[in-house]
Amino acid sequence: GNFYAIAFFPGNCNLCEECEFEKSRKCKMPEKVRPSIDAIGIELSTIVNLDFSESVLYGLILID
Repeated sequence: GNFYAIAFFPGNCNLCEECEFEKSRKCKMPEKVRPSIDAIGIELSTIVNLDFSESVLYGLILID
């Protein structure tokens, strides 16, 4: 419901079984794809204390 909101997730996009963008540089679902946290230049280690013994996925949601 917020007009200015975006979510970022770690790692590669997982919307498609095989990534068409990696082959042809054209995404099949550009309206649904979300950039990764790393892709926009945020280092998670500067925000949270990462413990690699845990199996946890981190995400970031920005709301204005």
